[in-house]
Amino acid sequence: MITFNVKDDKQIIVPVRFARARNGFSIRDDPDIDDRGFARGRDVSGLSTTDARGPMVGLMVNHTVHLRVIREDIDDSAPLYITCTEPTVIEVVEPTGGGPLPNTGIFRIKGTTARGSAGKIQVRLGSSTGPVLGELEPHVFNRYTLPITPHRVRIDTATATGTRPDIPIERILRRVRAIWWPCGIDIRFDPTTRPTVDDNIRLSTVDTVRDPDADNWAEVKRVLGLQRQRLGLPAGTNDQSINWYIINRFSDPTTVGLGIRRQLANTLSCDPGIFTTSNGVNNDREIERVARTVAHEIGHFLTLEHVQNRHADNPVEDTYGRRQLMFPISWLPTSPSPRTLTTTPRIDDVGYGNEVRGCLLTLKNHPKHATDKETTSARTAVRRGRWY
Repeated sequence: MITFNVKDDKQIIVPVRFARARNGFSIRDDPDIDDRGFARGRDVSGLSTTDARGPMVGLMVNHTVHLRVIREDIDDSAPLYITCTEPTVIEVVEPTGGGPLPNTGIFRIKGTTARGSAGKIQVRLGSSTGPVLGELEPHVFNRYTLPITPHRVRIDTATATGTRPDIPIERILRRVRAIWWPCGIDIRFDPTTRPTVDDNIRLSTVDTVRDPDADNWAEVKRVLGLQRQRLGLPAGTNDQSINWYIINRFSDPTTVGLGIRRQLANTLSCDPGIFTTSNGVNNDREIERVARTVAHEIGHFLTLEHVQNRHADNPVEDTYGRRQLMFPISWLPTSPSPRTLTTTPRIDDVGYGNEVRGCLLTLKNHPKHATDKETTSARTAVRRGRWY
Protein backbone atom coordinates (compact mmCIF):
# COMPACT_ATOMS: atom_id res chain seq x y z
CA MET A 1 0.00 0.00 0.00
CA ILE A 2 2.97 2.34 0.75
CA THR A 3 5.94 2.16 -1.58
CA PHE A 4 9.48 1.85 -0.22
CA ASN A 5 12.44 2.59 -2.47
CA VAL A 6 15.36 2.14 -0.10
CA LYS A 7 18.71 3.40 -1.37
CA ASP A 8 21.93 3.40 0.65
CA ASP A 9 19.91 2.18 3.64
CA LYS A 10 17.92 5.42 3.69
CA GLN A 11 14.41 6.38 2.62
CA ILE A 12 12.18 9.32 3.43
CA ILE A 13 8.54 8.27 3.19
CA VAL A 14 6.06 10.91 2.04
CA PRO A 15 2.70 9.13 1.76
CA VAL A 16 0.77 12.30 0.85
CA ARG A 17 1.28 16.04 0.49
CA PHE A 18 -1.01 19.07 0.19
CA ALA A 19 -1.26 21.44 -2.77
CA ARG A 20 -3.33 24.20 -4.31
CA ALA A 21 -6.47 22.60 -5.71
CA ARG A 22 -6.01 23.73 -9.32
CA ASN A 23 -3.23 25.18 -11.39
CA GLY A 24 -3.86 28.32 -13.38
CA PHE A 25 -4.56 31.98 -12.79
CA SER A 26 -5.65 33.53 -9.51
CA ILE A 27 -8.91 32.07 -8.13
CA ARG A 28 -10.29 33.17 -4.76
CA ASP A 29 -11.48 29.67 -3.81
CA ASP A 30 -8.07 28.04 -4.47
CA PRO A 31 -5.58 29.51 -1.99
CA ASP A 32 -1.87 28.91 -2.27
CA ILE A 33 -0.29 27.09 0.65
CA ASP A 34 2.99 27.78 2.41
CA ASP A 35 4.68 24.40 2.04
CA ARG A 36 8.27 25.65 2.28
CA GLY A 37 9.82 22.95 4.40
CA PHE A 38 8.33 20.54 6.91
CA ALA A 39 8.85 22.79 9.97
CA ARG A 40 6.79 25.92 10.63
CA GLY A 41 9.80 28.06 11.56
CA ARG A 42 9.84 30.59 14.38
CA ASP A 43 6.65 31.57 16.18
CA VAL A 44 4.80 34.50 14.61
CA SER A 45 3.07 37.19 16.64
CA GLY A 46 -0.66 36.91 16.05
CA LEU A 47 -0.59 33.23 15.09
CA SER A 48 -1.14 30.62 17.74
CA THR A 49 0.75 27.39 17.22
CA THR A 50 0.13 23.68 16.89
CA ASP A 51 2.52 20.76 16.74
CA ALA A 52 1.67 20.17 13.07
CA ARG A 53 4.60 19.34 10.83
CA GLY A 54 3.67 20.32 7.31
CA PRO A 55 2.32 23.24 5.28
CA MET A 56 0.22 26.18 6.45
CA VAL A 57 -2.70 27.90 4.74
CA GLY A 58 -4.62 31.12 5.36
CA LEU A 59 -8.42 31.27 5.23
CA MET A 60 -10.84 34.18 5.14
CA VAL A 61 -13.43 33.60 7.83
CA ASN A 62 -16.69 32.01 6.59
CA HIS A 63 -15.32 31.35 3.11
CA THR A 64 -15.13 27.82 1.71
CA VAL A 65 -11.96 26.88 -0.18
CA HIS A 66 -10.69 23.94 -2.20
CA LEU A 67 -7.42 22.16 -1.38
CA ARG A 68 -5.89 18.99 -2.74
CA VAL A 69 -4.18 15.91 -1.38
CA ILE A 70 -1.53 14.48 -3.69
CA ARG A 71 -0.54 10.85 -3.24
CA GLU A 72 3.23 10.33 -3.32
CA ASP A 73 4.28 7.03 -1.72
CA ILE A 74 0.87 5.45 -1.28
CA ASP A 75 -1.31 3.36 -3.55
CA ASP A 76 -4.09 5.12 -5.47
CA SER A 77 -6.65 2.66 -4.12
CA ALA A 78 -5.97 3.41 -0.44
CA PRO A 79 -9.05 5.17 1.07
CA LEU A 80 -8.13 8.55 2.56
CA TYR A 81 -10.20 10.70 4.94
CA ILE A 82 -10.00 14.38 5.98
CA THR A 83 -10.51 15.35 9.62
CA CYS A 84 -9.92 18.45 11.76
CA THR A 85 -8.72 18.48 15.35
CA GLU A 86 -10.94 21.51 16.09
CA PRO A 87 -14.22 20.94 14.21
CA THR A 88 -15.90 23.91 15.92
CA VAL A 89 -13.44 26.20 14.12
CA ILE A 90 -12.92 24.40 10.79
CA GLU A 91 -15.75 22.63 8.99
CA VAL A 92 -14.87 19.85 6.55
CA VAL A 93 -17.47 20.62 3.87
CA GLU A 94 -16.52 17.90 1.37
CA PRO A 95 -16.28 15.01 1.13
CA THR A 96 -19.26 14.25 3.35
CA GLY A 97 -18.11 12.64 6.57
CA GLY A 98 -14.53 13.43 5.63
CA GLY A 99 -14.15 10.73 3.02
CA PRO A 100 -13.15 8.76 1.30
CA LEU A 101 -11.46 11.39 -0.87
CA PRO A 102 -12.36 11.36 -4.59
CA ASN A 103 -9.72 10.45 -7.17
CA THR A 104 -8.97 14.15 -7.69
CA GLY A 105 -7.83 14.44 -4.07
CA ILE A 106 -9.78 17.70 -3.75
CA PHE A 107 -11.52 18.53 -0.48
CA ARG A 108 -13.33 21.65 0.81
CA ILE A 109 -13.02 23.32 4.20
CA LYS A 110 -14.39 26.48 5.80
CA GLY A 111 -13.11 28.45 8.76
CA THR A 112 -16.16 29.39 10.82
CA THR A 113 -14.37 31.38 13.53
CA ALA A 114 -11.57 33.92 13.03
CA ARG A 115 -8.67 32.63 15.02
CA GLY A 116 -4.90 32.61 14.68
CA SER A 117 -4.81 28.83 14.52
CA ALA A 118 -7.59 26.40 13.75
CA GLY A 119 -5.97 23.21 14.92
CA LYS A 120 -4.84 20.70 12.30
CA ILE A 121 -6.33 19.30 9.12
CA GLN A 122 -5.29 15.65 8.97
CA VAL A 123 -5.26 13.04 6.24
CA ARG A 124 -6.11 9.65 7.71
CA LEU A 125 -5.84 6.18 6.25
CA GLY A 126 -8.88 3.91 5.96
CA SER A 127 -11.37 5.87 8.08
CA SER A 128 -11.85 9.10 10.01
CA THR A 129 -10.15 7.46 12.98
CA GLY A 130 -7.34 5.78 11.04
CA PRO A 131 -3.63 6.56 11.31
CA VAL A 132 -2.53 10.08 10.32
CA LEU A 133 -0.56 10.29 7.07
CA GLY A 134 -0.20 14.06 6.75
CA GLU A 135 -1.09 17.36 8.44
CA LEU A 136 -1.91 20.90 7.38
CA GLU A 137 -2.07 23.91 9.73
CA PRO A 138 -4.86 26.37 8.76
CA HIS A 139 -5.17 29.91 10.10
CA VAL A 140 -8.52 31.71 9.94
CA PHE A 141 -8.49 35.51 9.63
CA ASN A 142 -11.19 38.10 10.13
CA ARG A 143 -11.65 40.47 7.20
CA TYR A 144 -9.74 43.72 6.75
CA THR A 145 -11.08 45.79 3.86
CA LEU A 146 -8.89 48.11 1.79
CA PRO A 147 -10.63 50.29 -0.81
CA ILE A 148 -8.97 50.79 -4.19
CA THR A 149 -9.72 53.59 -6.66
CA PRO A 150 -8.73 53.06 -10.32
CA HIS A 151 -7.82 56.12 -12.40
CA ARG A 152 -7.73 56.09 -16.21
CA VAL A 153 -5.27 58.90 -16.91
CA ARG A 154 -5.34 60.68 -20.27
CA ILE A 155 -2.02 62.40 -20.84
CA ASP A 156 -2.13 65.48 -23.06
CA THR A 157 0.46 68.04 -24.07
CA ALA A 158 0.10 71.71 -24.88
CA THR A 159 -0.46 70.80 -28.54
CA ALA A 160 -1.92 67.26 -28.54
CA THR A 161 -4.77 65.36 -26.89
CA GLY A 162 -3.90 61.93 -25.58
CA THR A 163 -5.83 58.66 -25.62
CA ARG A 164 -7.57 57.44 -22.50
CA PRO A 165 -6.22 53.99 -21.51
CA ASP A 166 -8.78 51.22 -21.58
CA ILE A 167 -8.31 47.91 -19.76
CA PRO A 168 -10.77 45.47 -18.09
CA ILE A 169 -10.52 46.99 -14.61
CA GLU A 170 -13.10 44.81 -12.87
CA ARG A 171 -11.60 41.56 -14.23
CA ILE A 172 -8.15 42.63 -13.07
CA LEU A 173 -9.36 43.60 -9.61
CA ARG A 174 -11.22 40.30 -9.16
CA ARG A 175 -7.84 38.61 -9.49
CA VAL A 176 -6.11 41.10 -7.21
CA ARG A 177 -8.80 40.36 -4.63
CA ALA A 178 -8.24 36.62 -5.04
CA ILE A 179 -4.50 36.96 -4.39
CA TRP A 180 -4.93 38.79 -1.08
CA TRP A 181 -8.05 36.94 0.09
CA PRO A 182 -6.25 34.08 1.98
CA CYS A 183 -4.57 36.74 4.16
CA GLY A 184 -7.97 37.99 5.31
CA ILE A 185 -7.40 41.19 3.33
CA ASP A 186 -10.18 42.23 0.96
CA ILE A 187 -9.11 44.66 -1.78
CA ARG A 188 -12.50 46.21 -2.41
CA PHE A 189 -13.51 47.98 -5.60
CA ASP A 190 -16.91 49.59 -5.18
CA PRO A 191 -18.04 51.38 -8.37
CA THR A 192 -20.89 53.03 -6.45
CA THR A 193 -18.95 54.72 -3.65
CA ARG A 194 -15.53 54.92 -5.39
CA PRO A 195 -16.07 54.66 -9.15
CA THR A 196 -13.29 54.61 -11.71
CA VAL A 197 -11.98 58.13 -12.17
CA ASP A 198 -11.16 59.61 -15.58
CA ASP A 199 -8.28 62.04 -15.04
CA ASN A 200 -6.63 64.39 -17.52
CA ILE A 201 -3.18 65.90 -17.14
CA ARG A 202 -0.70 67.81 -19.28
CA LEU A 203 2.83 66.42 -19.41
CA SER A 204 5.79 66.71 -21.79
CA THR A 205 4.95 63.77 -24.10
CA VAL A 206 1.50 62.67 -25.19
CA ASP A 207 0.29 59.38 -23.63
CA THR A 208 3.58 59.08 -21.72
CA VAL A 209 4.85 59.55 -18.16
CA ARG A 210 8.55 60.15 -17.84
CA ASP A 211 10.25 57.38 -15.89
CA PRO A 212 11.43 58.50 -12.47
CA ASP A 213 15.16 58.63 -11.87
CA ALA A 214 17.54 60.12 -9.36
CA ASP A 215 17.04 63.61 -10.78
CA ASN A 216 13.46 63.73 -12.02
CA TRP A 217 10.34 62.43 -10.29
CA ALA A 218 8.34 65.45 -11.37
CA GLU A 219 5.88 63.80 -13.76
CA VAL A 220 5.24 60.80 -11.52
CA LYS A 221 4.61 63.12 -8.56
CA ARG A 222 2.16 65.23 -10.57
CA VAL A 223 0.08 62.16 -11.49
CA LEU A 224 0.16 60.94 -7.89
CA GLY A 225 -1.38 64.23 -6.78
CA LEU A 226 -4.45 63.91 -9.00
CA GLN A 227 -6.71 62.23 -6.42
CA ARG A 228 -5.89 64.61 -3.60
CA GLN A 229 -6.43 67.60 -5.89
CA ARG A 230 -9.72 66.18 -7.18
CA LEU A 231 -10.99 65.74 -3.60
CA GLY A 232 -9.72 69.18 -2.59
CA LEU A 233 -7.52 67.77 0.18
CA PRO A 234 -4.65 69.94 1.42
CA ALA A 235 -1.06 68.78 0.90
CA GLY A 236 -0.05 66.22 3.51
CA THR A 237 -3.60 64.85 3.79
CA ASN A 238 -3.90 61.21 2.82
CA ASP A 239 -6.81 59.81 0.84
CA GLN A 240 -7.67 56.55 2.59
CA SER A 241 -7.75 54.47 -0.58
CA ILE A 242 -5.20 52.73 -2.75
CA ASN A 243 -5.05 54.95 -5.82
CA TRP A 244 -4.22 52.97 -8.95
CA TYR A 245 -3.20 55.12 -11.92
CA ILE A 246 -3.53 53.46 -15.32
CA ILE A 247 -1.44 55.15 -18.02
CA ASN A 248 -0.65 54.24 -21.60
CA ARG A 249 3.10 53.95 -21.12
CA PHE A 250 6.25 55.12 -19.40
CA SER A 251 9.09 56.69 -21.36
CA ASP A 252 11.05 53.46 -20.78
CA PRO A 253 8.91 50.79 -22.49
CA THR A 254 10.28 48.07 -20.18
CA THR A 255 8.61 49.72 -17.15
CA VAL A 256 5.14 48.22 -16.71
CA GLY A 257 4.44 49.02 -13.06
CA LEU A 258 5.53 51.27 -10.25
CA GLY A 259 4.48 51.58 -6.62
CA ILE A 260 5.11 54.51 -4.29
CA ARG A 261 4.16 53.56 -0.76
CA ARG A 262 3.68 55.99 2.10
CA GLN A 263 7.26 55.80 3.40
CA LEU A 264 8.75 56.61 -0.03
CA ALA A 265 6.08 59.23 -0.69
CA ASN A 266 7.08 61.02 2.51
CA THR A 267 10.69 61.06 1.35
CA LEU A 268 9.68 62.43 -2.05
CA SER A 269 7.11 64.89 -0.65
CA CYS A 270 4.33 63.43 -2.78
CA ASP A 271 1.29 61.16 -2.51
CA PRO A 272 1.36 57.34 -2.52
CA GLY A 273 -0.06 55.36 -5.42
CA ILE A 274 0.35 52.56 -7.95
CA PHE A 275 1.02 52.85 -11.69
CA THR A 276 0.47 50.25 -14.39
CA THR A 277 0.55 50.61 -18.16
CA SER A 278 -2.21 49.60 -20.54
CA ASN A 279 -0.13 48.69 -23.60
CA GLY A 280 -0.81 45.14 -24.77
CA VAL A 281 -3.38 44.30 -22.07
CA ASN A 282 -5.68 42.52 -24.47
CA ASN A 283 -5.66 38.85 -23.42
CA ASP A 284 -6.03 36.68 -20.33
CA ARG A 285 -2.28 36.35 -19.77
CA GLU A 286 -1.78 40.11 -19.79
CA ILE A 287 -4.78 40.67 -17.52
CA GLU A 288 -3.17 38.30 -15.03
CA ARG A 289 0.18 40.09 -15.38
CA VAL A 290 -1.41 43.44 -14.51
CA ALA A 291 -3.32 41.87 -11.60
CA ARG A 292 -0.13 40.45 -10.14
CA THR A 293 1.65 43.76 -10.64
CA VAL A 294 -1.10 45.64 -8.76
CA ALA A 295 -1.19 42.95 -6.03
CA HIS A 296 2.61 43.08 -5.75
CA GLU A 297 2.62 46.87 -5.37
CA ILE A 298 -0.11 46.60 -2.73
CA GLY A 299 2.34 44.33 -0.91
CA HIS A 300 4.82 47.19 -0.83
CA PHE A 301 2.04 49.49 0.47
CA LEU A 302 1.62 46.98 3.31
CA THR A 303 5.36 47.15 4.22
CA LEU A 304 6.45 44.00 2.37
CA GLU A 305 9.85 43.85 0.69
CA HIS A 306 11.10 41.84 -2.27
CA VAL A 307 11.93 38.22 -1.46
CA GLN A 308 15.08 38.08 0.71
CA ASN A 309 15.50 41.84 0.12
CA ARG A 310 16.95 41.08 -3.31
CA HIS A 311 15.82 43.15 -6.25
CA ALA A 312 15.59 43.02 -10.04
CA ASP A 313 19.37 43.32 -10.44
CA ASN A 314 19.93 40.21 -8.27
CA PRO A 315 16.64 38.31 -7.75
CA VAL A 316 16.43 35.01 -5.91
CA GLU A 317 16.57 32.01 -8.24
CA ASP A 318 15.03 29.24 -6.13
CA THR A 319 11.62 27.89 -7.14
CA TYR A 320 9.97 28.86 -3.83
CA GLY A 321 11.15 32.44 -4.25
CA ARG A 322 9.66 32.54 -7.75
CA ARG A 323 6.35 31.31 -6.35
CA GLN A 324 6.12 34.36 -4.09
CA LEU A 325 4.10 37.43 -5.00
CA MET A 326 6.94 39.69 -3.85
CA PHE A 327 9.41 38.36 -6.39
CA PRO A 328 10.94 41.51 -7.92
CA ILE A 329 10.28 40.80 -11.61
CA SER A 330 6.65 40.61 -12.60
CA TRP A 331 6.95 38.41 -15.70
CA LEU A 332 9.92 36.31 -16.77
CA PRO A 333 10.92 34.32 -19.84
CA THR A 334 10.32 30.58 -19.89
CA SER A 335 13.02 28.10 -19.05
CA PRO A 336 15.34 27.09 -21.92
CA SER A 337 15.28 23.57 -23.29
CA PRO A 338 17.06 21.27 -22.71
CA ARG A 339 17.50 22.18 -19.07
CA THR A 340 20.78 21.72 -17.18
CA LEU A 341 21.77 21.81 -13.52
CA THR A 342 22.45 25.54 -13.84
CA THR A 343 19.35 26.44 -15.86
CA THR A 344 17.45 29.45 -14.53
CA PRO A 345 14.54 29.08 -14.07
CA ARG A 346 14.50 25.32 -13.62
CA ILE A 347 10.75 25.01 -14.16
CA ASP A 348 8.10 27.08 -15.92
CA ASP A 349 5.00 26.16 -13.92
CA VAL A 350 5.01 27.04 -10.21
CA GLY A 351 1.28 26.41 -9.86
CA TYR A 352 -0.21 29.21 -11.94
CA GLY A 353 0.24 27.93 -15.46
CA ASN A 354 3.23 27.92 -17.73
CA GLU A 355 4.93 30.90 -16.08
CA VAL A 356 7.67 31.34 -13.50
CA ARG A 357 5.99 33.51 -10.90
CA GLY A 358 3.23 32.76 -8.42
CA CYS A 359 1.14 34.58 -5.82
CA LEU A 360 2.26 33.06 -2.50
CA LEU A 361 2.14 35.33 0.55
CA THR A 362 4.04 33.53 3.29
CA LEU A 363 2.79 32.42 6.70
CA LYS A 364 5.88 30.58 7.93
CA ASN A 365 8.80 32.39 9.52
CA HIS A 366 12.02 30.56 8.74
CA PRO A 367 15.09 31.77 10.67
CA LYS A 368 17.26 32.29 7.57
CA HIS A 369 14.59 33.98 5.46
CA ALA A 370 14.83 37.76 5.79
CA THR A 371 11.35 38.60 4.48
CA ASP A 372 9.11 35.87 5.91
CA LYS A 373 5.72 36.03 7.73
CA GLU A 374 4.36 38.31 5.00
CA THR A 375 0.71 37.62 5.85
CA THR A 376 0.93 38.81 9.45
CA SER A 377 3.22 41.72 8.51
CA ALA A 378 0.67 42.95 5.96
CA ARG A 379 -2.22 42.56 8.40
CA THR A 380 -0.29 44.52 11.03
CA ALA A 381 0.22 47.36 8.53
CA VAL A 382 -3.52 47.45 7.79
CA ARG A 383 -4.47 47.36 11.46
CA ARG A 384 -2.10 50.20 12.34
CA GLY A 385 -3.12 52.33 9.35
CA ARG A 386 0.39 52.44 7.89
CA TRP A 387 -0.64 51.86 4.29
CA TYR A 388 -2.14 55.18 3.14
